Amino acid sequence: MVYWTMLGRALRVMKDKITPRFFLMTNQQAFDLIKLKLPKLAMGLKNNQYKIVLDKSYRLFKGEAQKFSDPRNLGNIEEELCRESGLKDWSLGLTVDQPHIKVEDDHWRVYLIVYEGMKKPKEFLEHILSSSEPFPHQD
Repeated sequence: MVYWTMLGRALRVMKDKITPRFFLMTNQQAFDLIKLKLPKLAMGLKNNQYKIVLDKSYRLFKGEAQKFSDPRNLGNIEEELCRESGLKDWSLGLTVDQPHIKVEDDHWRVYLIVYEGMKKPKEFLEHILSSSEPFPHQD
């Protein structure tokens, strides 16, 4: 999840610089471009410096957390987390996923990945999620 989340974050940070040609690149070429544009993010991935600080499931988002259910809001939420925590845009990434489970009801799973496991963005994110309904069977 660390790589998936942080590579998604890199694309959101670079969105104004990415052309359709980017999607024709090999994985290595794409990573080389990320290294060029976001060297600290790329180096952190290469050196395993990103840590999962939040991995929690929710049955229902409530209050301010309702914005998590629309993937178009993800970049804005990440920017808010960075701003509130005083971190650079390459320092954290967020994945909000809706896994499909055949036995249980569907739910939302939230992952927060932070450079060197810093805790401040986790506290802020937990505050936003505090009124949401947790999924009864946490992984």
